[in-house]
Amino acid sequence: MQEALHHHYRRKRADTRAYLWWARGVDWVVYPMGVLGLLMAIPQTASIWVYHETAGVSVFSWTAWTLISAFWTLFGILHKEKPIIWINGAWVIANALVALGAVIYS
Repeated sequence: MQEALHHHYRRKRADTRAYLWWARGVDWVVYPMGVLGLLMAIPQTASIWVYHETAGVSVFSWTAWTLISAFWTLFGILHKEKPIIWINGAWVIANALVALGAVIYS
């Protein structure tokens, strides 16, 4: 298991001067992408809660996504990674809203 996490510890120890320019760019772009992903869930959530349209919505899939996001949130808490905690915590709420709405209105 320790070998699998070597990149995590190596990244934290990395000298910022030697850090690749494109990796720094990815580090900055990942935050807006997390928010953009959440914005993409709004139409599905609105379709269910406002219009009560549940056609084609899989309760199993959205519940699974909720559990996966909850696991990632727990991972972020254990490793004290605030971006992982915030984005995946928001995903837990968004996914749970879709799953719950699909159960209620189907």
